[in-house]
Amino acid sequence: MQGFREYLKDKYTTEELEGFGIENIDTFDYGDFIRERYFTTYYGEGKREVPLFSDFEDYQMVSYGEFARELIRETKAYARAHGKDVYFTANTAELFPQYLAMQDELDYLSPEVFSYQTTSPGRFFIYTYPPRKCVPAFKLVRSLGKSLVVYPSPETNGELIAMPDMMSLMKIYTAEAYSARGFYHVPYNLPSYTPEQGWIYGPRDMGELEPYYDFIFNNEQYYDDLFSTSKIAVLYSYPSARHDVSNFYGISDLLLDSHFQYDVLFAGDNNWMEDNLSLSQLNEYEVVILPKTECLSDRQVDLLLSYVESGGNIVAFHCIGLYDEKNKEVKRELLESLLVEGSHDFGLGKFIYSRDLPTREEVSGALSGLIQPCIQTNANENVVMLEYWNNETHSIVIHLINYAYDIETEHMRPQENINLKVALDPKLLGKDLSVSYASPDRAGIEELSYTLSDGSVEFRIPNLEFYGVVFVEEASD
Repeated sequence: MQGFREYLKDKYTTEELEGFGIENIDTFDYGDFIRERYFTTYYGEGKREVPLFSDFEDYQMVSYGEFARELIRETKAYARAHGKDVYFTANTAELFPQYLAMQDELDYLSPEVFSYQTTSPGRFFIYTYPPRKCVPAFKLVRSLGKSLVVYPSPETNGELIAMPDMMSLMKIYTAEAYSARGFYHVPYNLPSYTPEQGWIYGPRDMGELEPYYDFIFNNEQYYDDLFSTSKIAVLYSYPSARHDVSNFYGISDLLLDSHFQYDVLFAGDNNWMEDNLSLSQLNEYEVVILPKTECLSDRQVDLLLSYVESGGNIVAFHCIGLYDEKNKEVKRELLESLLVEGSHDFGLGKFIYSRDLPTREEVSGALSGLIQPCIQTNANENVVMLEYWNNETHSIVIHLINYAYDIETEHMRPQENINLKVALDPKLLGKDLSVSYASPDRAGIEELSYTLSDGSVEFRIPNLEFYGVVFVEEASD
């Protein structure tokens, strides 16, 4: 409490503190302040805004951060002094914003996922677009320069862990994690509880997953030295996410289901997390999507408008920049002039705005009018494709994951005759190519026939059970 008093002294004048009802800051107790003035009416008369609550939250986060950083640094120094290395991670559960705030001192992030289903929305997130995948989480953490290891929460995923066919789900989750350049903790022998079955345990027999880990281990060209081919970025506004992350995950899933490649750009608040967003980062993409980024700093707004003015394109929906990074309402006339339904020319670029989360068809139409998609396909929304460029082998790598698994019947519906038209990297133009397809679900590597047109290569994948990888490279002599 003494620390909070000092925090308030530094932030507010004596007159401002008196305006909150604090007569003597040196004896101020926030607990008594809440109980005496607000506790009895907070629930009885509906939710009321409690003065200084955001300040108390900020103070707790900052002071906890200082303690944790000191703990981690001293522990690492102690280990080095004894000839040892030590690595720190933490259960940054569901990547909630308050846990992300500690990522700078963690060597990697390892969150439990509360609702690790493939067909229903998360328990703690109310998505505006239903599918539940972890690919957006991997992309978010990669934007921070970190690695991500995920695992299903034993508390909220008991029914899944108890499924007789759980190993089929583990194939999907394992393929998803490594395809997205992350890692997955298989819940081996993990205790979990369900009201119907009591205490149950995760899989003890790992035999069905051995082909997957053998495949990953023996095919480093599919996983290492990979670079994104995306022309699209989704902005993750950290101060906005502290209030609502559903639209970020919603548009991310929508892009995945529509087979658009995308990356994540991170915009901090310079309070809990540093803001390093730059115009050079924005200029790496032809389109930047703003999913209800209601809290933006003046600098971030200036960067985004400069990006469009110089030829970039923004697709935005819902509330955009109505508040600053401290959640204070602001007036921004130039930005507000662009927040009108439809497409608007601004400088050399376009600003496309929609009040509501657009449908898949609307997104596809808007993006296809701005860029040439990296991949064109007849695959349905159950197939997610993640494309990369391997700079070591000068090859295109496309991971395909089949999410068409019915949890109720525990049945996977394979996908057949998937046609792909893939834009070629300039290094492959005019070359004789080799297009191959490999999968841990089938033996060997299959060479696919292909055709070339308009700077793209076209081919067909005959069958996708759970997971497969396409490899496009220059043909060897």
